Amino acid sequence: MAKEEEKHEHHRTRGRLRGTGKGKIQPPLTPMIDVTFLLLIFFVLTASVSPEEGNIPGTLPRAAGVAAEEDVPLRPIRISIYPVGSKREAAQFTLEGEGTSLETPSELYGRLLARRDALGTDEIPIIIDPRGNVRWKFALEAYNQAIRARYKNVGFAPTGG
Repeated sequence: MAKEEEKHEHHRTRGRLRGTGKGKIQPPLTPMIDVTFLLLIFFVLTASVSPEEGNIPGTLPRAAGVAAEEDVPLRPIRISIYPVGSKREAAQFTLEGEGTSLETPSELYGRLLARRDALGTDEIPIIIDPRGNVRWKFALEAYNQAIRARYKNVGFAPTGG
C-alpha cells in the first residue's frame, strides 16, 4: 500500500504542477476604460463645429423641354481670368465684349453692377472662365463679386471651354 500511495502522490504532484502553473494574465480593464473615456471626452470638447467649407450655392438647369414663348434667352456675361506674374500671384479679369482688362476684384464688381443696372435684370447668366494655370482663389473671387453684385445665375465654364 505504501507503494500505491507513493505512486498516487507522485501522480498528484504532477497534476498539481500542471494545474497550478502559470495562469492566464489579464490586464486590469478599469484603467484602460478610464483612459478611453477621458480621450473621448477630450475629443468631444475640443472638436470645433463649423459649417462645411467649399460648398458653393447654385441651382441645376431646368429639365430639357420646350421653352415658354415669353422666355427670351439672355446672352451670358463671360468673365475670363488670366494669371499674372511668374508665380501667378495676381490675376487679370476681362469681360467678354470689353477690350479693357480689370486688375482688381472691386473693378470687376463695379463693371458687373453697372451691367446689371443697365440691363435691368439680375437673371443674366454669368460664366466664369479661369484660363491657363490661374489660381483657384481668383476664380472664387470672381464668383464672390458676381454674387455681391446680386446676380442669381452664376456658374463656371466647363474645363477646356
